[in-house]
Amino acid sequence: MQIHLVIQYEELRAHVVQQPLSGCEGACTHQEFHHHIAAYVFLQHLLHRPLKTKGVEVLRGRHAERSSHNILTHFAHDTLLLKRFSGCFNLCPEGDLHAIIFEKGSAAMNAPYRTWIDVDLDAIIRNYRTACSLTDSVVTCVLKSNAYGHGAVMVAKCLQEAGCRSFAVSCIREGIELRQNGISGEVLIMGAGETSWLQRAIMNDLTLTASSLAELDEISDAAERMEQAASVHLKINTGFHRLGFDCTRENAAAIGQFCREHPQVQVKEAFSHLGLINLERDTMQHDQLVRFAAWLEEENVLPKENIHLCDSIGLVRYPDWHGCRVRVGALLFGVRPSHSEHLPFENPETLVFRASLAQIHDVPAGEIVGYGDDVILTRDSRIATICAGYGDGYPRCLSNGRGSVFIRGSLAPVVGLVCMDQMMVDVTDIPDAAVGDAADLLGGAISYDVMAKWQNTNRNECISILSRRPVRVYHQHGRRDIVVDELISGEGDA
Repeated sequence: MQIHLVIQYEELRAHVVQQPLSGCEGACTHQEFHHHIAAYVFLQHLLHRPLKTKGVEVLRGRHAERSSHNILTHFAHDTLLLKRFSGCFNLCPEGDLHAIIFEKGSAAMNAPYRTWIDVDLDAIIRNYRTACSLTDSVVTCVLKSNAYGHGAVMVAKCLQEAGCRSFAVSCIREGIELRQNGISGEVLIMGAGETSWLQRAIMNDLTLTASSLAELDEISDAAERMEQAASVHLKINTGFHRLGFDCTRENAAAIGQFCREHPQVQVKEAFSHLGLINLERDTMQHDQLVRFAAWLEEENVLPKENIHLCDSIGLVRYPDWHGCRVRVGALLFGVRPSHSEHLPFENPETLVFRASLAQIHDVPAGEIVGYGDDVILTRDSRIATICAGYGDGYPRCLSNGRGSVFIRGSLAPVVGLVCMDQMMVDVTDIPDAAVGDAADLLGGAISYDVMAKWQNTNRNECISILSRRPVRVYHQHGRRDIVVDELISGEGDA
């Protein structure tokens, strides 16, 4: 389908003064401006998104109705996808009006790597600043599971430059990784079960979590051997029943006695985790934590205000419960609190998982593709091999047509079983698909919501299962700045 855009330059330019184009650092030229506009409108057309108000007239076909659209509403959200299309259009000046003509499917992206993840650092910083605007408490950025698949080191460096001084991870090794790469702020270890790493944690000035008297004993022993104090947060079980001291007066008294006898263990704060089932249960958990903190204050363990309970969802849902800090993870990476919960702010997704198209086979009807014999082709097909599999983080449960990838503006369904290192997709209906094309596997056109529905899981899992094998390509200020290959622990050419 041919689409003809007529762009009123000065009218749009007035909007851009108020909302600069994402991806255009500083002033952009006339031609750059129109290429970005065309890319954006084309992208919205592919994604079937409605566009509102004024600035661009879109004519589909020779006698299509004219309709006006404001193309800036969600511009920042689509920065990474824009880069796929922004250099693929011709500009035809007509005084103050400009026409750009392009064809659906004509824009292709050459794959620079076997498989990679484009990470939008600008979007992460915007999400961080949004979180900061929602609370007066400390915002602790949770970077567990390699920063939800984004690459913890680069994300932490970016956040530290933006002013963040508090981080949290799951295990001690994740904390040491941050320290070894120049992260100087507080790093809270929220997990358990790493007794053999406690001395290294104390050596690296990591804040530990204790969920029982036995864990306090282990931390105390490690601190004595190191002849160094250990900073500790207490985990309290308020009904989640995963980790933590049970909320009893006896436990508070025992903690108080322990702290008096072991001054090398310095308890700084106490925290719990919401089940987020309903308001009544969440309120019960909050009230238990407040009551336990009051008991700890009576024991001279810590001030009762030194508690934290809220994660990303709690940050938005319970503004009166923020305590001394909020632990923000998912929100940093564009994972909204819930599918249905309205947010009064933009929360853009922050990565696109991509892989290269390695080979295409013409396969006749009746053939079987890949492992097993569950799927027999019902038509002559073009089958493309994509250089990504479950070893990279693409879930095997999306085999046999349950998932799709995005190639040249169209969805290509998965054929056969997803392998560890490759997967096959049907590109019969994408005739211009070619070896070397990039396929989008997650993010952009295939949003976190879509992927989660395909897998019948939550959006956190969709991004957190991305392995360290894909190269991470970090984009900031509209540029591809740094390429990190975590397998060889180095930065490549941008």
